[in-house]
Amino acid sequence: MRQGLYALLTILVLATLLTGCGGKDAADEPLPDPQALLQKSVAELEQASSLELEIDTSGYPVTLDLELDLPQDIPLVFYYAHGLFQAPDRLSATIQFGLGAVTTMAEMIILGHDHYFRGDLLTANRWLNAELIPGFSPDLLFSNEIGIPHALKAITQLEMIGRQRLRGREVYYLRGAVQASAIYALTFGLMRTTEGELRIEVYVGTKDWRVLQLTLTEPPPQDADTDEPTIWKISFLNYNQEVNITAPSLDDGEG
Repeated sequence: MRQGLYALLTILVLATLLTGCGGKDAADEPLPDPQALLQKSVAELEQASSLELEIDTSGYPVTLDLELDLPQDIPLVFYYAHGLFQAPDRLSATIQFGLGAVTTMAEMIILGHDHYFRGDLLTANRWLNAELIPGFSPDLLFSNEIGIPHALKAITQLEMIGRQRLRGREVYYLRGAVQASAIYALTFGLMRTTEGELRIEVYVGTKDWRVLQLTLTEPPPQDADTDEPTIWKISFLNYNQEVNITAPSLDDGEG
């Protein structure tokens, strides 16, 4: 009986010691310096051999100006894209967009300045080889002059807001401002605003210090009949996975 009591007391004491030695709760740990955090995050992006990307928009619509033979009175509106980037200059993406009252999907593969595109409504599901986004190459995404690293380095008024949860992960939430001219590549060249200051939010993983999501608030055009902004959410997932993006066969309609 006494041995059993001693064993129970020993377990209780050990449990108390382990709890006390377990370290502070993550919420009690000091927040990192926002500039140091951002510098490490930029380095992770610059060194990535591949990335999974998502671009989601809401609010004022984003009208696409692609080199396609479409009726002038039917707007082509961008909604969402999910893709893979392979360094240095390859991109494969699935795009959701609106054509008038119809919502549809399309595929795009870009190898440098060589663009391939197909969609049920636009190309009868046949690959079209043409420069769809004039002047765009995937290497611009991580260019030190106009790419994502440049945009992050150009953030001003940077402040650490605190910790949040995003996509089931704990992240650091930072906020600041950036010049529209610094973020051309961040939206694949689709953002209409080219000057002025925009609000930007940055979400960085607390464990790996990798950028998980950027959120941009873009005002509507000056002639718009609403003050509703466009909200851009750009997510960066699955760093450094093995991918192999190649050109499609132009005879490939269904595969």
